[in-house]
Amino acid sequence: MEMAREIQEKTAVVKGVPVVEPSNKYFWFNRPDIILFLIHFTLFQVIFTLNNLSRLDLDMAKIKKIY
Repeated sequence: MEMAREIQEKTAVVKGVPVVEPSNKYFWFNRPDIILFLIHFTLFQVIFTLNNLSRLDLDMAKIKKIY
């Protein structure tokens, strides 16, 4: 709501100039580095898990082939 109020307070409209100025004030809890770290960490965990599951699946296929 603060961002909407801030936009309404600006009365001068200039063609071609964006009304909203990007900032970390209203988004990412004012700490984008922490959120980006959590996103990277989560993606790494998912990829690592998928890699281990695929390797396990290949190993099980080899074992079944032998016996």
